[in-house]
Amino acid sequence: MKNTIIFPCRNEEQGLPECLEKAKTITDTEIIVVNNLSTDKSRKIAEDNGVRVIDTFIKGYGETCRRGIEYAQGENIILVDCDGSYDIDEARRLIAYLDNGYDFVIGNRFNEMIEKGAMPFLHRYLGSVFLRTILKNRGWECKEVSTGFIGIKKKWLDKMDLECSGMEFSTELILNVIKMNLKVKEIDIVYSKRKGKSKFRTFIDGARHYWYLMWN
Repeated sequence: MKNTIIFPCRNEEQGLPECLEKAKTITDTEIIVVNNLSTDKSRKIAEDNGVRVIDTFIKGYGETCRRGIEYAQGENIILVDCDGSYDIDEARRLIAYLDNGYDFVIGNRFNEMIEKGAMPFLHRYLGSVFLRTILKNRGWECKEVSTGFIGIKKKWLDKMDLECSGMEFSTELILNVIKMNLKVKEIDIVYSKRKGKSKFRTFIDGARHYWYLMWN
């Protein structure tokens, strides 16, 4: 299997069907939905679509991503939120760059293609700017710091000791990319308003990013 698309999923019944429909059109690709304590129809939707479903019973974005990575069989790993905020067709672009020599491809939302209402003011103009400033001092040259749309070679993930269970997982992943001096490509993507309720807790999750950076 060449590619694996991993959908971290907790109560995403509104966005999941369209994401799966598009993902299933990408050739030579396995699809994994990691069900993280969903109480809606997310798990049934995934099962009805015939994709692999993995359950994890520890709440958290990082926990969910790590579980998916553990079971992934593809050479190229695509991690993408299934809330409708990202166009899954764009996964083809991530895969193309991975196939052409890049190790890590990240979708950049900060390109004036953010749909109105898709990103809260504090996230766009405070939290992301703050994280970007700190990561820039660590050697990160991209605008994006916490996207839910990335591609990475499985061989590099296998060499990382990823431990974070929450939203700070994305920061942990970027720090590993920097330390390993991987070849990075940033691509502009459209960021749409999510379907369903957001799980991001502005101050709690923001603080988790901050504390992780301070101690690593």
